[in-house]
Amino acid sequence: MTSDSSPSARVAAYYFPQYHPDPRNDELKGHGWTEWEVVAAARPHFPGHDQPRVPLWGPEDEAQPEVALRKARLARAHGIDAFIVDWYWYEGGPFLERALVEGILPAAKATGLQVALMWANHPWTELYPAPLGAQQTLLSAPNSRYAFEHATNYIIENFFGHSQYLKVEGRAYFSIYDTPSLVEGLGGLAPTRRLLDGFRERARDAGIEVHLNLMSSPSLAGPREVYDVLQPDSTSHYCWWHHNDNGMDAFPTSGYRQAHHKAVEQWRRAPAVYGVPYFPNVSVGWDPSPRTTHWAHDRDQGYPYTVILAEEGPGALADAVADALCFAEEGHGPALVGVNSWNEWTEGSYLEPDVSTGTARIEGIGAAVASHRATRRPGMTNGKDESTVLRAPAASSALVVAASDPSHDAQD
Repeated sequence: MTSDSSPSARVAAYYFPQYHPDPRNDELKGHGWTEWEVVAAARPHFPGHDQPRVPLWGPEDEAQPEVALRKARLARAHGIDAFIVDWYWYEGGPFLERALVEGILPAAKATGLQVALMWANHPWTELYPAPLGAQQTLLSAPNSRYAFEHATNYIIENFFGHSQYLKVEGRAYFSIYDTPSLVEGLGGLAPTRRLLDGFRERARDAGIEVHLNLMSSPSLAGPREVYDVLQPDSTSHYCWWHHNDNGMDAFPTSGYRQAHHKAVEQWRRAPAVYGVPYFPNVSVGWDPSPRTTHWAHDRDQGYPYTVILAEEGPGALADAVADALCFAEEGHGPALVGVNSWNEWTEGSYLEPDVSTGTARIEGIGAAVASHRATRRPGMTNGKDESTVLRAPAASSALVVAASDPSHDAQD
């Protein structure tokens, strides 16, 4: 349980950097294309469907220093300690990197925001819109030994030494998103372990110790056996939709507080299921319909043709963050809370201000963080009394049966 001597948990929001022009997108989608075009083109698919979402600050170029600085200042003012930036590397080098290099890192240095990388090592597929029932791969997953060594060398040389790079217990936090794809691409668990060990050694030779996080998702079969071999320093989930039992099973929409309750159960089971340190995650929302064609919304047909999470106001989000902070300080893993996300606009999960709600989401998180840090009291809310939450069921072997469909992983 939380005590006055336990470390205060930090809050890190995931950041998706496809809101600036990139040469590869110029080739794939047309000159100057960004995901703002998808945000603007979204339409409601059924009565009461909250689309399109309209950014309060307009379709800004996130790589512009003044734009990134405004984002960083808003985040820091409302309890966000770090951005974990989705980082991409495909054949020929990095992709969508200007937002990080030209915008986020300078803004972090100016505001005290910390920054870490999550290598989004999945194939880049057509999502604008995604064809129903099939995946169209545009860029192959960068999981060969050659790509792994070149990408990690690039990260060591260019980012780990930055003054604002996020440290966990003094080590540079680095996350890999698609663990199954990594293992498959590198030829199995034993070769992957050797290459991960080599990555740590190369970083150590550069004077940097690494905290290696390998993300979990339903496509990770036999997670405890995988992590027993790979020995990551921690695991977590990118979003609630990646939980095996996420409570998001009513169509077209499922309730936010139900998903929150299921998330708490997932956190409680995680130490037994994964066998490595685990930190909790909070989803702001979930609506990937801007990445789809118009469809019936009557059943799950594979990402992005999924259920939609019905938001229940900033208070519901604040309650989820409060519970995550309490759990993160109980000693199950790093004192860290991941929030999905700062700007996943076309997945309906963002903290940036919009025309409809203004800054209510980020203010709700800020209030929850401030209240928690002022009191540091143990016990979670979850819309229930403490005893209900603390008697969460133990892990069952049935809960670790994983879906094998790689399309279950979102392209983030």
